[in-house]
Amino acid sequence: GSWYDHVEGWWEAKDKHRILYLFHEDMKENTKKEIQKILKFLEKNVNQEVLNKRLHNTSFPIMKENPMPDYTTEFQGIMDLFASLFMRQAVVRDWKNYFTVPQNKKFDEDKNG
Repeated sequence: GSWYDHVEGWWEAKDKHRILYLFHEDMKENTKKEIQKILKFLEKNVNQEVLNKRLHNTSFPIMKENPMPDYTTEFQGIMDLFASLFMRQAVVRDWKNYFTVPQNKKFDEDKNG
């Protein structure tokens, strides 16, 4: 389906459900702060050692070592993992490298307008 419809539907759901929204850019900028947001949302308190483990285990290099997202049969029929791996590069706005110039222009127009 449409990516726009997907995002808009979940954004509207915040009025009816308790949903925590996180953004890739924020995770890259300050992972610790975003993990603390998750913990607060889940109403969990953890000590510094546990928080540091979470920071380590959610780093892209460690997550990239986990073969489950890219090589499992769980997603067969849903995602074509041969076309694009789920765990790619973790680079902010990397999608712009895959869009054509007209696609980037259209997305920027939609985003800003």
